[in-house]
Amino acid sequence: MIHVYRYRPAGTQQGGDARQSAVERVAFETGDVIPEDAVWIDVMSPDPEERQALESALWMFLPTREEASEIEPSSRLYREGDAIYVTVSALVKSDSDEPQTSPISFVLAGRRLLTLRYSDPMPFKTFAQYLERNPESCAAAQVTLAGLLDALIDRVADVLELQGGKLDKIGCEVFEKPDAKPGTRDYTNMLGALGRVADLTGKARESLSTIERALLYVSTVARQELTKDPAAGPEAATAGGRNGKAGKGAAKDPLSKTTQVRLKTLVRDVETLSDYTNFLSGKADFLLNAVLGLIANEQNGIIKIISVVSVIIMPPTLIASIYGMNFHDMPELGWPYGYPAALLVMLITALIPYLIFKRRGWL
Repeated sequence: MIHVYRYRPAGTQQGGDARQSAVERVAFETGDVIPEDAVWIDVMSPDPEERQALESALWMFLPTREEASEIEPSSRLYREGDAIYVTVSALVKSDSDEPQTSPISFVLAGRRLLTLRYSDPMPFKTFAQYLERNPESCAAAQVTLAGLLDALIDRVADVLELQGGKLDKIGCEVFEKPDAKPGTRDYTNMLGALGRVADLTGKARESLSTIERALLYVSTVARQELTKDPAAGPEAATAGGRNGKAGKGAAKDPLSKTTQVRLKTLVRDVETLSDYTNFLSGKADFLLNAVLGLIANEQNGIIKIISVVSVIIMPPTLIASIYGMNFHDMPELGWPYGYPAALLVMLITALIPYLIFKRRGWL
């Protein structure tokens, strides 16, 4: 699935209010020509035909899913001619029981931005809806790139905020009920919830780490371009890409000062959220140790009671073992129902402790 976003400045679009700018979204089919004024090309799970058509139309290489999934920085952050390739790990399915991270590649080629993804994370949906109200966010490729990364960061922040609330709830159950009776706390659910929080926090940290590296890389490359050619702009020459392809629309287009400032702000946001993930991880570890400590205390209490009961019944058992049933005057021996009654008493004496332990939550 491929969608092309075209920015229409005020006074240029047909239909609607010509006094306002707008973003036009069109579907790209195999054989179509990429519009010259295309700002953002969003590609999701392309088939081989779509991939080949895009590479031919744009004259640039598109990384495969296997290449995008590699974790070494040299495979995620690099240049091909004048095109900048950065790949981040986006947090997906965070509301489910199996959260995941999925690679998303951003190709910044002059006045165009191409995104290549194999999942449908929520930030892309919200950003597309945001463009309907704020079309200026798609006025330039660099602005769109910053907006998408900002949306990814906001989503991670929302997820971390939710996990912090879950840890607070678990903490209340652990520490604000010190006199709770044994067996009234559901330790299995507590441990499961802590495990899910720790897993999601770890994936959020992974996503933030890749986003931070991408932000720093894009900023560094932009500064290098400005240092080499302060006058470089949209009219700069196009250089060749991988496999000798030149990359249409890949003219040098250094980041504007406004975008550079925004990227620096996003880097600070990521650093703050990374510190928060460390805090959540530490808190989850602390609560895990607290829950395990409570479980150990309850088990020690149960073992103490069982030990006391064992000591109490040991003397009668010793006497019964010594004398056995070696008495002449035992009325039960002449009673026809003596044997079934003895079996029933044995069953009752075994069942009563079981019911007591079960009611107190020891079993």
